[in-house]
Amino acid sequence: MEKGKRRIIHAFQHLRLRNDGLQTVSKLLHECRAENKILRDKNLQLEKTIDSLNLKIQKSAVSATLNSTGEGGGEGEKEVRSPPNQSFDEDHLPSSSKQLVENLIRENTKLKHQVHNPQKLDELNLRARSLQNLNSALKAEKNKLNQELESLISSIQQSENGKDKLILQLTTDLKHCRSERQHERSHRLTLEEELGKLNDELTDTAQKCLNMRKQLPSSTSLPPSQSHQREDKSASTSQPSSLSAEPQSQFSNEKFLQEQNTRLEIKCNNLEQQLRALRGPASRPDNQLISESSMLKEQLADKDKQINKLKEHCQALSQQLKVYEGDFRKERQERERLIRDYSQLEDYLRELKAQQSGRANPANNAWDGRQQQAASRYKAGSQGVRFSMQGSKSQTAKDNQPKATNKGSQARLPKTVVSEPIIEEDTISLSSQTDVVRPSLPGKQTDLACYKCDKKFGFDMHSDLIDHLDICTGT
Repeated sequence: MEKGKRRIIHAFQHLRLRNDGLQTVSKLLHECRAENKILRDKNLQLEKTIDSLNLKIQKSAVSATLNSTGEGGGEGEKEVRSPPNQSFDEDHLPSSSKQLVENLIRENTKLKHQVHNPQKLDELNLRARSLQNLNSALKAEKNKLNQELESLISSIQQSENGKDKLILQLTTDLKHCRSERQHERSHRLTLEEELGKLNDELTDTAQKCLNMRKQLPSSTSLPPSQSHQREDKSASTSQPSSLSAEPQSQFSNEKFLQEQNTRLEIKCNNLEQQLRALRGPASRPDNQLISESSMLKEQLADKDKQINKLKEHCQALSQQLKVYEGDFRKERQERERLIRDYSQLEDYLRELKAQQSGRANPANNAWDGRQQQAASRYKAGSQGVRFSMQGSKSQTAKDNQPKATNKGSQARLPKTVVSEPIIEEDTISLSSQTDVVRPSLPGKQTDLACYKCDKKFGFDMHSDLIDHLDICTGT
């Protein structure tokens, strides 16, 4: 049983490889035929161009001769011109027309040489070889890509937890950066409010200083009644004293105001510097956070693209797996069918052996009836096995039964023949791989032969043949 199964599997694999090779050869033949057709079309075009060039040569020769005859003066006009189809000698043609004809002849020879050039066939053969090499290289690349795809799928399945951890870590970092950014914004707003308050205070102090500057000269100067009385008493002494007191008071007030202004300016400058120093580190983390967030977004987009590509690869692989699964199911069904046929053939062989062991019984009619019943059961049960008969198909079952000899003591036994495998589309016949005993045609005295080792036995050595079959097949 195991040997028969192995043979069937080996034959099936061999036929499958042969089918693949025939398909590749048919494709190459189709491509070669298409290329040959293209080359034939090119040859026809070249031949047409050659014919057109020949016509042009003839026309140019005729026109040149006509022009040469027409230049002979007034007398040439009266002469009768030759018809255009008339051939002219090269001696009567002018030099320019001769050169033109020679050039056209050379081009014609070149075109003919190109048409009948054997290098085209060599180029086609080289192209076919290059296509075969390219096909093998593409198959190798396909295998490499399949291996890479499998490795990617395994890495994806292994690194799913790592990706989830990385995404969680990145999201936590983003939240932390956003909280720090909000804290820095609030701190910056408080500093801006303090700066605004200081600016308001500065403007208030400046306004107060101006008001004080306006009020100080009026307070230091005397009222008008007292000034008039003093002027009446001593006009000469009061005028110099008032003139000397006013500049001193104004100078002191101006100096005080200038000092206050300088102090306020210094304070404002210090506050502005502090604000700038605080704004600098607050703005830098903002830029860093923006750049980090953009980088993280790009990384997430790249990861999404990779995931989409891997999903597409997985879909393609799933489709291929479905196709392979369908092929595997078909092969399994075919294998089961072959095993059933093999078991049916074994049952049929056992029945034949049992019938042959009881053939020594003189009741030949009962033997013939049992043989017919076994054959009918085998025909009804086995559908994938075919018998290749040597006689015509029109003979009936009665003609195929063994006839008695003249003595009436012995009957003719069927001959075992090893039939060749028959291939129809995708089915395989098991006539060459199974134990099939086929009846021989009536009227022919032929020897018996083992279906496995092709050992010959005499017509009367049926018992030896049965023993040999038991030993040879191992049943």
